Amino acid sequence: MIRLLCVLTLWAGSVFAHGIFYDLKEGKALIFHINFSQTTPASYAKITLYEGESAIPFLEGSCDERGVFAFVPPKEGIYRAYVSGTSDHGEHTQEFSFEVGKDFSLSSYKQPIYERYSGVLSAIGLLFGLFGILALLKSRKRD
Repeated sequence: MIRLLCVLTLWAGSVFAHGIFYDLKEGKALIFHINFSQTTPASYAKITLYEGESAIPFLEGSCDERGVFAFVPPKEGIYRAYVSGTSDHGEHTQEFSFEVGKDFSLSSYKQPIYERYSGVLSAIGLLFGLFGILALLKSRKRD
């Protein structure tokens, strides 16, 4: 039972270890920060931007070595971004949309649920792990 718990804990941690994580900031341009994990940038990941529901790409480019990509929107509206990057675990993709306001600033974008709650999930996982270790140590003392 304990071995199964350990295997499941390691597997659950690896499920969330890699993927495409993104964050948008505004300055003189919209700045995308694209990462495979919280500390690993998606160096040279490909980005394709679409205007609204168009199937024709509006702009295609790549991140720099730090996983950063910037662009100045030509007009207000909703844009979609498709990001594709390759890590040592294979190819990872992510698609998201964002809205540019009248003053060409970032009005809104939807951050993935796992990014919004990753800190909370990590803390819960850490607590379960510590509880499991304590339960294991306590059960061995009885034997």
